[in-house]
Amino acid sequence: PLSRDGKAVGTVKVGSYLNENTAKLYKGVSTSEVAFFIGDKPVSSTLDFGQQGMTLPAWAVDSLKQGKPASMEIEVGGQLYGMELIPMADAKGETLAALATIQSLRWRGQARADMFRTVGFAALGLMLFATLLIWYLTRGITSPVRQAAAAARRLADGDLTVKVQSKSKDETGQMLQALGHMV
Repeated sequence: PLSRDGKAVGTVKVGSYLNENTAKLYKGVSTSEVAFFIGDKPVSSTLDFGQQGMTLPAWAVDSLKQGKPASMEIEVGGQLYGMELIPMADAKGETLAALATIQSLRWRGQARADMFRTVGFAALGLMLFATLLIWYLTRGITSPVRQAAAAARRLADGDLTVKVQSKSKDETGQMLQALGHMV
């Protein structure tokens, strides 16, 4: 079984099946490069580690032996990658190998930029909606109050022909109807 944080999340046949075809199969369902490690060395990978090869640091191997995932950054061919190592344990819980998903940090940076751009546009849209909603609600309150103030000014000036009408049933509508009855 393939386990993460002590829980089985899938199964992988371990042994001679950790080859390039299996790595390519995993890559086919992922946007990441894939590698299998036994101990500190890769046994197969979709990413060419070049002539220098790849050796996991001791702390990562220790973490995997304890059944804990490990994360690290690696440089391959002058490009920086992020690597997530997931231990692959047998039925007894012993770590036999590790599945590594490897993503270009340039790709992660682009994904992060896309996310911030999307969130930014969503925030701008929300602010525009909130502004329009506030304007609409404020207009609904201030318009009747302005109408009442204009009628009161005309009454104060001695114009008793003022007609005040309101179809609204809220407080401002009631105020306008009371002002209309005064005239």
